[in-house]
Amino acid sequence: MKRKIYRIAEGKNKKIKFIVDHSFDLEVIFQGKNSSAEIVGLVMPKPHTNIIIRTKQIHNYPQSKSNLLIRSVISEGSCVTYEGTIRIEKHARYVDAYQKNETMLLSDTSQIHTSPILEILNHDVKCTHGATVKPISETELLYLQSRGISRLQARKMIVRGFIDGIIKNNLYD
Repeated sequence: MKRKIYRIAEGKNKKIKFIVDHSFDLEVIFQGKNSSAEIVGLVMPKPHTNIIIRTKQIHNYPQSKSNLLIRSVISEGSCVTYEGTIRIEKHARYVDAYQKNETMLLSDTSQIHTSPILEILNHDVKCTHGATVKPISETELLYLQSRGISRLQARKMIVRGFIDGIIKNNLYD
């Protein structure tokens, strides 16, 4: 499994971006007051593969901030397991940490297992998480088809719209 570790120093900001089709482990460690990171990722496994994505946002200092958004597009026969941890140490007051995992399933045989883990040792913080899982909406497909777009092209447009949310987050900077 490929692993990346980022250490964010006091007062520093980091934008972390990734696109993966394989298992991946990402750890972001906040090593100073007023450090922050924006983490955006796109996960697109190849058909009929199983991958594990792990993220850790570790806040060791007060007033650090993290914002994580991962979008997954899972094709036929593939399975993604996402384990996302936010850890806030006891002495790390006024931390603001967020984690969101959004998944689009492209077939009945695609799967996601998502597991948010919050380890909050100081309660004077703001820490939230969320996860959404959705197939391609039949209503959206029918709407686009009623406008003269083929079913295949409509599927591609819906997936592209989902992916563009990450790309427009300057993933390719």
